[in-house]
Amino acid sequence: MGNEDQKKAEKTTGRLSRYKRLSPDRGSFDFLVGLGFTTYGGLTMATLGSLCPACAIAAPIFIGSGLYKRLKGQADLKKEKRSPV
Repeated sequence: MGNEDQKKAEKTTGRLSRYKRLSPDRGSFDFLVGLGFTTYGGLTMATLGSLCPACAIAAPIFIGSGLYKRLKGQADLKKEKRSPV
């Protein structure tokens, strides 16, 4: 029974390390949501002449969050490549 638990732990660790290797794309979802809010806000501004207050607040937050996560993920990846472990 201990052997099975060890195999599950190794499998989970493998998934986590794979996720860590793919980390530069972590911020893509947030960034795309921010672009969606920007597009929606721009279209409503062009057609109706007013900007949705939620779009004005949410768009920069999501875009900034996505860019931060992406840059942090790239820095972590570079750091991982440099470490001799």
